[in-house]
Amino acid sequence: FFFAFVFTITLLLIRKAVWLGVQRIQHFCSYRALFSKTHLVQDTLGNMDPMMMAGLGGLQLQDAKVRGSDSAGEVETPTISPELQHVFDAVEADDVPRLQKALEGISDVNEADPFARTALLKASVEGRLPVVEFLLEQKADPNRQDDDGETAVTLAVGQNREDILTKLLEHGGNIDIPNKHGTICLMKAVQRGNFEMVKFLVQKEADVNHRTLAGKTPMTIAIEKADVKMVRLFLEHGAKSDEPDELGVTPLFSASYRNNTDLLKLLLDNRADPKHQSKAKLTPLLMAVDSHLTKDEAIKMLLDAQADPNAQDRFGETALMKAAEKSDGLDIVKLLLAAKADPTIQSQEKKTAQKLAEEAGNKSIAELLSP
Repeated sequence: FFFAFVFTITLLLIRKAVWLGVQRIQHFCSYRALFSKTHLVQDTLGNMDPMMMAGLGGLQLQDAKVRGSDSAGEVETPTISPELQHVFDAVEADDVPRLQKALEGISDVNEADPFARTALLKASVEGRLPVVEFLLEQKADPNRQDDDGETAVTLAVGQNREDILTKLLEHGGNIDIPNKHGTICLMKAVQRGNFEMVKFLVQKEADVNHRTLAGKTPMTIAIEKADVKMVRLFLEHGAKSDEPDELGVTPLFSASYRNNTDLLKLLLDNRADPKHQSKAKLTPLLMAVDSHLTKDEAIKMLLDAQADPNAQDRFGETALMKAAEKSDGLDIVKLLLAAKADPTIQSQEKKTAQKLAEEAGNKSIAELLSP
């Protein structure tokens, strides 16, 4: 009976350890990956297929587009009519008289290839202003979307062509039509770091609070790029400084994780809440302390804004515990203690900040935290 009892207890302890391990991995992924630069680009702009890269100005439209197949790199060539091919060739040649003649061979100026690409889409991504103007005069639709959800408008923004964009808007172009990833023009301009284009779109009343399918907004993308100038512009034009995404994460979390004091000050001055907790019970202070970019000045700024030093994440860990585990965390520990951080709080594993410091080999921190 005794051995059976011991075996049962041991099994329960192992199961708990495994559960905690899995939860820690999920916890790690829930915000470490959330704020990685690569993750930002992928979540905001989706998978970078050829047409999407074209929208960012990286590629021109191709008459062949890679599709999934059993053979790696196999290219599927779309079948289009000879008449439409003549139109596309004229666009590529930037030859308006030739284009005018070619259009006589098709019934609709908005005729598209199998991937829903029209002559206007091609002209926009290739930067053919005279062709764009001519096609618009022929009633080409500036809001027609291809298979990726791109329009002539979004492609013009991706090419940094404000002149083409202006013409498209004069003919009814919509700057807030999202592509299949939920990305709108303003987000593309932010990602490219084109402040003048961003300013132009904001003045045209682009939606500064639009969210992608991944929950990103123009401002959160600007924060990821540490572009204080853009963030300020968005705030001045109605961007919400404290609206959480589906994970309960606000813009202040991203600025805190990066310990960017300029962004922190800007957001805090615009009433961002330093006490807000995400669905994973994270706070801006916890993010800032647990980051590999931690700066004393950023921690002090959050504490001065009344961030709670004793807030616990879903594992019961506080900012003091996270700082105690850092080899260079002594100054942060001192800041937290000065802000009334409680060293007696225990995590779910019944460990205090002192115990964690000892386990991490941080002798000076452990001594400072000793009763």
